[in-house]
Amino acid sequence: MQLKALHRGVERLENRLMCPVDVEFAIDHEGELWFLQVRPVTALPGGSSFAIASAVNILDQGAVVSEGAGSGMALAVSGDETTVPNNSVLFADHGREWMLRADVLARLRGVVFKRGGRNDHIAITLRQAGLPCMLVNQPQWWPGAVPEPVTLVCGRFQKQDGGFILVGDLQQELLDSGDGAKRNYQAAMACTAAWQPPIAPDNLSRVDHLFQWLVQSNERLLDFMGPERLMYLCLSNRGAVQLIMHPQRAEIIDHCAWEIRHFLVEAEAFFAGYKHLLMLGTGCDVGRYGEYRDELDPLGKLLATIRQSVEALLATFTWPFSNSAELPRPTCNLHHWLHSCQLLSRRLLWQVTLKRCESMHSIHQLVLWLHQRFLAMIAPVASASGQGTVQARLLCEMRPIEFVDFAPAPAQQLLNAACYQALMAMDVSRVTVLIMPDYVQLAIELQCHACTLELLTQAEGGRGRTLRLRYSEYTESCYGQNGNWLRLWFLAQTLAQSPSATGLGKPDIVCNDQIDQILFEFTRIPSREAMQRLFADILKLLGSIANFDLQVNKAHLDGSQTVWNMNAIRERLANPAFAEVNLFALAHGYWLRGADKNTLINPFTQSKALVHRQLEARIFCDASPDLIDQLLSAQRDTDRRTVLWHFLLADPDRAAAPVRKWTSWLSDEATATRLVSQNGHILKYLHQPLCQVQ
Repeated sequence: MQLKALHRGVERLENRLMCPVDVEFAIDHEGELWFLQVRPVTALPGGSSFAIASAVNILDQGAVVSEGAGSGMALAVSGDETTVPNNSVLFADHGREWMLRADVLARLRGVVFKRGGRNDHIAITLRQAGLPCMLVNQPQWWPGAVPEPVTLVCGRFQKQDGGFILVGDLQQELLDSGDGAKRNYQAAMACTAAWQPPIAPDNLSRVDHLFQWLVQSNERLLDFMGPERLMYLCLSNRGAVQLIMHPQRAEIIDHCAWEIRHFLVEAEAFFAGYKHLLMLGTGCDVGRYGEYRDELDPLGKLLATIRQSVEALLATFTWPFSNSAELPRPTCNLHHWLHSCQLLSRRLLWQVTLKRCESMHSIHQLVLWLHQRFLAMIAPVASASGQGTVQARLLCEMRPIEFVDFAPAPAQQLLNAACYQALMAMDVSRVTVLIMPDYVQLAIELQCHACTLELLTQAEGGRGRTLRLRYSEYTESCYGQNGNWLRLWFLAQTLAQSPSATGLGKPDIVCNDQIDQILFEFTRIPSREAMQRLFADILKLLGSIANFDLQVNKAHLDGSQTVWNMNAIRERLANPAFAEVNLFALAHGYWLRGADKNTLINPFTQSKALVHRQLEARIFCDASPDLIDQLLSAQRDTDRRTVLWHFLLADPDRAAAPVRKWTSWLSDEATATRLVSQNGHILKYLHQPLCQVQ
């Protein structure tokens, strides 16, 4: 009874003061409870400020994206969606949308990225979920195959601050050492006070003006969700409790309410701008246009519903402190108020991956949805609008290229002279180029495949400067499916090795089985010049593989009778067990290309061994038997065997004699079986007893 009375009494005091309280009480000789003293608690223990001098047992350190501490088993992922065990500290090259699923976030205790943004959609979502996150550009430690317990801590110590990976499970120890440092709201309040309404585009009928305005509006909306703004400081689970204990809470709450209303105003303007852009594409024959236009009304209704919900929650958020008195209004309930903060945060900032707009519940989700939409539709809308400077030119062999140019001056264009030179040198069926000051898109028909290449100075999700290549095969072409899939694999394998060639990091590679397309995405490119070099290099690579399927259509490059499809490509890229097979297949592709007197040398070819394969193939293709024998005699045994293997697979008729002279492959059952699996024509050159076995 006394315990229940104590609980009820403390709850009444919390509700009257609207904050956690520290009480002194006594129980008299008759068992009656008396409260002697009460005072507000003004600081929380734990948090992201730690009383100890510095972190110890550090495996690595980096830049803070989201504060906190979490312990779990270190798990490295390569990029594709994977199963995440409970209590995992996730390590990845950078964030991907599947990591934002609610079931994945629930299993995580922290996240470490090699590359990322500090205020993009990934960062905002991790902060909302209360998960520590840090960036480490050049990791000194990375999880191996054997799981290890680690702690990720991001915050402030007495002598240092930052993000740290520590050995073992130290989460509770760190939280117990928290010094309860108070937040500083002044800078955030000043930012709110300085807000100015968004200015509408100069000309709502201009595609380029609307596009630039939408890019800028997206950046403004992301800034509202930053870690130093009031919405995060006041509405996160821990932030709401810290706010309610602050002596200036009424003033801070007023400013936060203003900021939320500013955020709603800008979100509605963003939606209106997107709607204007889409309307400029009336008559567009791209299939997605009708789908996106039809979802405008549902999106508008969803936005209105979210706004109504936010306004109702704002009334609950501000009401206890709207009387300008020292004490809040009577009949308040602290726990109900904290719950309203949580609901308000979810309506504004929550982000999980969406497949349908009907599942949208927050402004953050709307912002990301609209950003992806207007980037997807800018090219077809621009073409359908009849705006911009349209110029048709002819490539080599009198093939057309059409420029739709919205850039006001050459100096402001993303493409430089090297980009144009690489573009004009391509042997393509047709190219359409959309040029804007901050965006370029190429739609390319390249013999038996098609691709779209995009340059963006500010991609969605905080990706920064980004190059995207979407590559699709016409798998029912006259050259046969197998060669097309192998060409697709070759492109993916080449770009997967690009970090050593470009210094830009490994691209994201996403295989889409539904439309037989692969997306390659280079993000956070450090400079415009680096993005332009990469653009020109990829055009040269695409040109070099244009007829690659002709050489490899009947070749079993991986030593098996693989049925090639998108799943096979994905498996060979992701599974380390295929590393050796991939390397051989890549080298044999260069040999086959060289034997056909074509080049595969491209800016991504960094390996001297690959260059040598192509040069050797050209020489052996035309050399006399005596010259071949001289060339083989001059080589080391390992090099000679490599050359002979490629030579035999590519041209068994001419290679059989030197292979018999220098090796015993054609009489060795295990080796012969492997060779025949890669080229069945070798069967007739085997030692007679083996032919009978085969």
